[in-house]
Amino acid sequence: MHRPSIRKLIELILAAVLGASAAAAQDVSDAVVLPPPALKSAAPGGLTPADVPKEQIDIVRPPEGVPNVVIVLLDDVGFGAAGTFGGPIPTPNLDALAKQGLRYNQFHTTSICSPTRASLLTGRNSHAVGMGHVMNSAAAYPGYDGIMPKSAATIAEVLRQHGYSTSAWGKWHLTPDWETSAAGPFDHWPTGMGFEKFYGFLAGETDQFEPTIYDGTTFVGRPRKSDYHLTEDLAEQAIAWMRLQRAIAPDKPFFVYFAPGATHAPLQAPKAWIDRFQGQFDQGWDKVREETFARQKRLGVIPANAQLTPRPKDLPAWESLTADQKKVAARLMETYAGFLAHTDAQVGKLVAALGQMGTFDNTLVFYIVGDNGASGEGGPLGSFDYVGSLQGVQEDTAATLRHFDQIGGPSSYAHYPASWAWAMDTPFQWTKQIASHFGGTRNPLVVSWPKGIREKGGLRPQFAHVNDIVPTILEATGIAAPAVVNGAQQQAMDGVSFLQSFNDAAAKSRHRTQYFEVFGNRAIYHDGWTASAFRGRVPWIVMATNPKPYTDDVWELYHVDEDYSQARDLAREQPAKLRELQDLFWVEFARNKGLPLHESGSAEGFPRPNPPERTTFTYGPEAVGLPEAFAPPVKNRSFAISADIEMPASECEGVLVAEGGGSAGWSLYVNHEGQPVFTYNLFQIEHPTVAGKERLPSGKVTVRLDFVYDGGGWGKGGTAKLSVNGKPAGEVRLARTAPAFFSIDETFDVGTDTRSPVGAYPPNYAFTGQINRVTVELK
Repeated sequence: MHRPSIRKLIELILAAVLGASAAAAQDVSDAVVLPPPALKSAAPGGLTPADVPKEQIDIVRPPEGVPNVVIVLLDDVGFGAAGTFGGPIPTPNLDALAKQGLRYNQFHTTSICSPTRASLLTGRNSHAVGMGHVMNSAAAYPGYDGIMPKSAATIAEVLRQHGYSTSAWGKWHLTPDWETSAAGPFDHWPTGMGFEKFYGFLAGETDQFEPTIYDGTTFVGRPRKSDYHLTEDLAEQAIAWMRLQRAIAPDKPFFVYFAPGATHAPLQAPKAWIDRFQGQFDQGWDKVREETFARQKRLGVIPANAQLTPRPKDLPAWESLTADQKKVAARLMETYAGFLAHTDAQVGKLVAALGQMGTFDNTLVFYIVGDNGASGEGGPLGSFDYVGSLQGVQEDTAATLRHFDQIGGPSSYAHYPASWAWAMDTPFQWTKQIASHFGGTRNPLVVSWPKGIREKGGLRPQFAHVNDIVPTILEATGIAAPAVVNGAQQQAMDGVSFLQSFNDAAAKSRHRTQYFEVFGNRAIYHDGWTASAFRGRVPWIVMATNPKPYTDDVWELYHVDEDYSQARDLAREQPAKLRELQDLFWVEFARNKGLPLHESGSAEGFPRPNPPERTTFTYGPEAVGLPEAFAPPVKNRSFAISADIEMPASECEGVLVAEGGGSAGWSLYVNHEGQPVFTYNLFQIEHPTVAGKERLPSGKVTVRLDFVYDGGGWGKGGTAKLSVNGKPAGEVRLARTAPAFFSIDETFDVGTDTRSPVGAYPPNYAFTGQINRVTVELK
């Protein structure tokens, strides 16, 4: 790998960093300051009211005629998934919006969730705002700490202070883990970052049937109704909010950020939507990729001379699978297809509501089809419960076949095979996480604004990046980028507006240079060329580090103005051009706080505040909905749980304390026969359970669970011993345990089990007796 000399690199880095500092230190003498300085009365004290001039209270009003703004951001959808861009999954509402507006076929994200969202909402590069990694793997460096600075105000905050109503719906994933509890702080929650209304979830994913929902900063859970699905709920709530805004303040524009959890794993959709695709993927991923490529050329969304890149050696050929593996893989892809089609239908409802309110023509809509490429995190064969497979706890195909009909339903936590993700990223190499190649970073974009876009149904080839959305909104609304927001001087924006392309198909791209980096996979784009370095770690291996030195990474060179899909590596033919781009990468990377280069899970550690060491945790029944990060750390160790309760003389049942949910977790509860039960859900593969043989007596009772860990590393087994009032009530052997986490978004609850249930009982299985306290002791 070529790198500049140490001296030259230091000079480049210093120049870049100093340049960045100078750019950030904008001249604020005549710049926009938010909020505007308030008018203050200068009258001296001691005067009568008649002597004091009355203060004029100014209401902030937006520029006249500005559009409403709606950003739709889907999750984990590759370039080749949606039918609008040649994919195998019909997306009629995306089609309709594209016919009203424009399709962009060279739009880019960062290749993973949190960095894309931070860049989208601020107009800055992800490392420049501390979001170089996905939030779950933040690291102790300025470009990766997961703490978005006040010097990078969101577009919501800017629009709010110019008179817009602002709202966020669905996935957030920009709040540090240690700030996600009811104890706050709430500065990095949506309502602390410019959104007046938030209804959604904070984590990177959630169960679509039993989601963790917050309204503002309050944990509320999902509405208790039959046939519930989160994406439908989000659409209904967003529509109701828009209508209310129009009813109360019809002249006030609104900003809607609609970011459903779809189609991120778990792949969950109404069964009727999944069944629509039965048999449509039996030909396998290799054939589907060829079919998609042909459609893309017919639609003109890729150039006629584009080439289809080959399957990576790490991914199996469809024909190498057994019949049972093909059956499971096809059903998992049917589930994904149903999930995406169902999601597009909900976006359609949102767009239809704009028309019904008479606001569609003057609403600027960005429909971004994915925050990164399709996800390969399901592994080579996919999984019924992918959280376990991420940690090396994988069920076999025979086990998946036993609950084949449940795939995609409330009891599953499924993900499709990585090869399907590769097929959904046609025609590019690789998938989500791989920032070095377009399979991770190139996503479809459709823009609609009838009042501002003359051409209907056009295609735009300009290079654009997710950080360009904010500058484009500001130019479209006539609002200047503020130099100061809430007292904080603002960083210069890294994105540039592509508004000029709305009505000029031949407009030159104003975004000439863009670096990419996630987990060590890195690339640089400059004036029609890319240099790319794939780190070598496949996306479904998330629990291990890569010992390979960065200097051993192989760089590739592509002339993407002529080679749309990065199919022809020119590194050997043009070494000078490669060196030029490598040097430029280090300059851009340093300027944006990317150094030191490192991977997720590396030994540098996480920037989490260090709480006092605790070995005892005591809770009352008010402890409901605590994120797993705030639960007692019981993994890979011995522990004890004591529940001091009062049993009535009448029938009594329900959960005493639980952690996790349907994907994995544990629960101590009283069953409908009044007997104490401890159950451990190991990613739906094993369910070791012990129940007392006798009904609990009435009055004060102590139910205790002692877990003795075998030791010897992560995820080992142990023995769980149940007792009542100090007397043994049974025990069960756990052959293995969860090594790192039970879920991404499930919770720790006392007196109930919110969201999806850990055990074989109904959701929200509340204890009907009295809980005095629950104590967890670590050993």
